[in-house]
Amino acid sequence: MNEDLPNVEPVVLPFNNHTNNPDLVILPKSIIRYLPLTLQNKLKKFEKINGNIYLPKFEVQQLAIEAEAQMISEEALRNDPQGREFHGGDPELRAPITKDPKEIKGREFRGPDDIYGSKPNVYRSAIIPEKGDTSPIFYPKYLGEGVGFTPEDQYKLGSPRKTNMEILGYYDTDLDEIGLPRTTDTASEYSGLFDNIAEETEAHEYIHRYNGQQSNAIDDHEYIEKSFKDLDPYNKTEKLLQNHLKTKEQIDIMKNMSSFEKNYHIYEERKKIFNELTGKWTSQS
Repeated sequence: MNEDLPNVEPVVLPFNNHTNNPDLVILPKSIIRYLPLTLQNKLKKFEKINGNIYLPKFEVQQLAIEAEAQMISEEALRNDPQGREFHGGDPELRAPITKDPKEIKGREFRGPDDIYGSKPNVYRSAIIPEKGDTSPIFYPKYLGEGVGFTPEDQYKLGSPRKTNMEILGYYDTDLDEIGLPRTTDTASEYSGLFDNIAEETEAHEYIHRYNGQQSNAIDDHEYIEKSFKDLDPYNKTEKLLQNHLKTKEQIDIMKNMSSFEKNYHIYEERKKIFNELTGKWTSQS
């Protein structure tokens, strides 16, 4: 690990600490500036003992990994402004992933009051999430009011296994910061629209940004779910297919077919519609 980011060593808390928990360790002050802004802001509200912030050892170790990766990322972006091949590239410079107008605008504007346009601060996690867990930067205890969370117990583990809240990304309306997961092979629910869950999360958070500080989580999520369903070519294919099969031409074609022939015909029509939607053409046998 970089010499500016010291290894995390176990620390025995002072006897006057009410937690009396030897599993807590000091969060090194040198790594704080390399952590997300929303997390840094949350740390200001945490209890300090002799000027130090104590947190669960595992979380401090994970935050040190994030900080070291961010330090390397900042250096890489100075040498390579496009950020190619690092953490999936710089999201600020990526083209929109979907054709959703709010995602497109959200990459350029922070809500309707952002007349001249701006770019958010983007923090992409370096940690590959394990099943049922995420990076601590997504734990509710480290997310602030701008993401919709109130203060929580800093000494308790914040893992989704403990809180039953698995968060993969965030948009902080107060700090104009987007937190994104590392790109992995984990599939998106909308597999026809996104290659992985990281792409879905990125588009999701930029839609939140489009609404700026007037963003309403419930309304936003209803819009996002409908938008992604409508844009997903798999879902669009099924809707178009059902209407297509009801046309007089298709009814006439299938009326004398056996069950096997009809199923195969529907399969071919579905494939044809999907290929037209996605621009993919395959040789017909």
